[in-house]
Amino acid sequence: LRRSQETGLDLQNPADEYVAGLFGNFTLLTPRMIKMLDVHTKPIHNMVRPEQIQIKKSQKKTSHSGQVIGINFLGSYYEIETLFLGTKVISACKKNSFAIGDVVSMKVLKS
Repeated sequence: LRRSQETGLDLQNPADEYVAGLFGNFTLLTPRMIKMLDVHTKPIHNMVRPEQIQIKKSQKKTSHSGQVIGINFLGSYYEIETLFLGTKVISACKKNSFAIGDVVSMKVLKS
């Protein structure tokens, strides 16, 4: 685990949503999302960072898919905002191959 030598904070496992927000974007997964995404590792406080979420284009919309609602370029990577089960989910990717309105499937990567 990475710990800040200056503060002693565990940067990969923040204590709560406030602390997580200080270090960037995150998505708070609902119990339904955890079940639908078949998450095998327990995210700390149900929070996942954009780099922990992988999305790919899907041919058809299903109960397990989301829709791209925003794309933000942040210098060296893109953050893709997706609406999944009524919740905005933010994922990160190096190259943008998505457009607003695209249907995507997603999974949470092991941290």
